[in-house]
Amino acid sequence: MHSVRSWPYQGLLFCLGWLFCLSLQAAPLRIGVSFSIPPYVLQEENRGIELDILRATLPDVQIVYLPLARTWQGLSTGELDGTINVHPGLIPGVYYSARVLTFHNRFFTQAAQIPSGSLHALSDLAGLKVAAFQYAHRILGEEYAANVASIPGYTETPKQILQVRQLVMGRVDAIVMEQRVFEYYLNQVRQEQPANAAPLPALAMHDLLPPTIYHFAFRDPAVRDSFDQQLTRLRATGQFAAILARYGVSE
Repeated sequence: MHSVRSWPYQGLLFCLGWLFCLSLQAAPLRIGVSFSIPPYVLQEENRGIELDILRATLPDVQIVYLPLARTWQGLSTGELDGTINVHPGLIPGVYYSARVLTFHNRFFTQAAQIPSGSLHALSDLAGLKVAAFQYAHRILGEEYAANVASIPGYTETPKQILQVRQLVMGRVDAIVMEQRVFEYYLNQVRQEQPANAAPLPALAMHDLLPPTIYHFAFRDPAVRDSFDQQLTRLRATGQFAAILARYGVSE
């Protein structure tokens, strides 16, 4: 029969064992996500297509919002466990998922100045002021990078709504953005206009780039494998399509 005096000691052992077990539990996966790219990432609401996909495929995820380059760096150094929207080879030494999403990056201009059908190739951008999203020259392929390198008026910005504002105000001749992101920010710019403001200029779209296929990347191949398995399940059960539909998007 145990003495009463042994109870505090046993209780202490129990607490220490419980704390030790807790310490063995895996920490949340830190996934680096660049600032808002709606409808894929809505930072202010902590949701979006890609955040919903992450939470539906990985059991315990901590979203870490960082500038785009910091997500790549953080994954390389081990500060992060994963990141979104990369293509194989972009970050050395990590493990890439199956295809997650396909982005359609297109050029937009004021129709009165550069109507639809007047841009046929990337070389037609020569002499224009072009505003792109951050690191577009690394993401959109070698041909794109070679063409924009010789454009004096070429700029890149991390805040994509600024691209749309620059275009409608006539400060640039063309912008390049993913079509759904452009439509989201164009609607925001319309809502910013005073009630008595003149209508925004008509805009034209130019399809000069192939689709961009995006993958997610992880430091641990086991996490990548688990993500791919769950991604396959989401597609097979219709949950993937349902996530897209929540944001008015289809594949």
